[in-house]
Amino acid sequence: MDKYKCKKCELSYSTISNLNRHVKKVHRVHCRMKGCTAWFETEEEESAHDEKVHRTLECGVCGKRYFSQGFFERHVEGHAFDGLKLRCGIGRCGFVGKSDYALMEHKDLVHRKHVCDCGSGFSTRQGLYRHRKKKHPVMMKKKKKDKQKKKEKKLVDENGYLL
Repeated sequence: MDKYKCKKCELSYSTISNLNRHVKKVHRVHCRMKGCTAWFETEEEESAHDEKVHRTLECGVCGKRYFSQGFFERHVEGHAFDGLKLRCGIGRCGFVGKSDYALMEHKDLVHRKHVCDCGSGFSTRQGLYRHRKKKHPVMMKKKKKDKQKKKEKKLVDENGYLL
């Protein structure tokens, strides 16, 4: 006579390991989310896990789903700009964004690597140099003088004597 009975289906087993194998194979519930390896004793536990771990946020406007609260909020804010076009405005850039975040991200990624004192941004150092030379020639001369002064200061000790 088998002394280990399954509480769910009343089958009996001679060893506890056989009973455990049966419970795992027959009665345990696997999480339905792709890639998740969690197992549960009941459907209720699996549902609670889904709500807590795999909770998705659905956009009421377009139906897109997000796991991250931050990405979801940024997406929803973008709908406030639907139909509104936000232009980049730097040089001849033709970028048009639909949210403040998209425009800011564009400027940071494309233009803000090399920024002039006037606010114009360039993706290359050469572009910034050409801009300054053409639009701010006085600034270029001043920067040259500043560099020369720095070099001169390096050649003088704390008492002002040349090294």
